[in-house]
Amino acid sequence: ERKFIQTYFNIKNMIKKISLVLFFIYSFLASSQEKKNTTYFDAQLFRGNIYKHTDDIGHLITGHPDGFMLSYNWKTFGKKEWEQVYNYPDYGVSFHYLDFKNKYLGYNFAVGLHYNFYFLNRHLLLRISQGIGVTSNLYNKETNNKNNAFGTRVMDNTYLMLQYKKENIIDRIGLQAGFMLNQFSNG
Repeated sequence: ERKFIQTYFNIKNMIKKISLVLFFIYSFLASSQEKKNTTYFDAQLFRGNIYKHTDDIGHLITGHPDGFMLSYNWKTFGKKEWEQVYNYPDYGVSFHYLDFKNKYLGYNFAVGLHYNFYFLNRHLLLRISQGIGVTSNLYNKETNNKNNAFGTRVMDNTYLMLQYKKENIIDRIGLQAGFMLNQFSNG
């Protein structure tokens, strides 16, 4: 238990440091752009449920997972043909943290690349992301044998988001709300 608490506080400190670094990178990039509104940063909070896709994971569903996501995005303007064909999608990099609210699962981090595709006059956003995830509590025969979900520390991470998006409500501040499906996989 002591090792778990120490690991927990080490990762919490790492989150603070990564958030600070991302903020400074964003501040530098946003102020150095010659074109107006070619990049943007978004921060999102989320809360959800674990989907019981097999009976073997029922004991791992003890609370509502929550977390946050930080994303840095680049807009496209049709300079390349594929940008016009796909309705001027955005692309970017995202970092997210997910607390499963379960002592066996712990929490996960992920970094990934994504594309944002737009529909309905650019108000409906579909984001597709692929990246790498890291878990705090992986399966261990002696210390964490209840965790039959995460067998390796480093995993594949895929997520899909479907959101309503309204840009520039107040200056460059907008609103996004919707649904996200998040998958961490050992395979």
